[in-house]
Amino acid sequence: FAYGAYPTKLRVNIYSKSHVIGSVAAALKGTDAMDTLMASQFRGLFQLPVVRCQNSTKLIGCLLSRQLVTARRHEFWFTFGPDPLCFSLDEFRDVTGLNCGAFDVQDSEASESVPPTMWNKLFDTAVGKLTVLSVLHMLGNEYLAVEKRLPLALIALVDRVLCPSSKDLKLTPRYVEMLSDVESFLAYPWGRESCLTTVPRFLPPLVVAPGENPLHVMRDRLSQKTTVCYGFPLALQL
Repeated sequence: FAYGAYPTKLRVNIYSKSHVIGSVAAALKGTDAMDTLMASQFRGLFQLPVVRCQNSTKLIGCLLSRQLVTARRHEFWFTFGPDPLCFSLDEFRDVTGLNCGAFDVQDSEASESVPPTMWNKLFDTAVGKLTVLSVLHMLGNEYLAVEKRLPLALIALVDRVLCPSSKDLKLTPRYVEMLSDVESFLAYPWGRESCLTTVPRFLPPLVVAPGENPLHVMRDRLSQKTTVCYGFPLALQL
């Protein structure tokens, strides 16, 4: 957009809900599961000022409208006053404290259709019929089995805070199955996973219909009444 011609009525729908961080902390207070989280890469999430800094859709919308056109696929540049600022994997890591290292071969070849072994251990329902809200209710049950507390907390943080990609809040089967090895789950580069879910929605689309211009598509998106941000856009705000 031209300077001074930014859209002013855009409402950004953000599926990530940072209050889940507090819900998990309250449910696990004083437990070994909480100690494990605080000794992991997720520690930084519990240190974010989310109580004092809720999602500001107006601020994020303004930054999206002030972005600069670049050739970078995974970097978001925007103007703040007279200066250009960058939001990339480096800034995402600095804000969240999450592991933003590279995926290994096994990660990149993970199947979306793995057998629901871990799902059956954690839940008494078919794959696809549970949401993150269901998981939070389970965590609030004082009679919940101890061995389920950490896995459920992890899936809530990943599917509701870091990597949400839909408003229905359904659990991601692949993430649930990764919990079969909690140690590996804790070491996984969730920062990179979250950043790659977040940043593409900030930028002009890589694939458009024949005859369309990606920049025009992005301008139209930001000129609508609403647009959607996936992933963890609070990192950009913070």
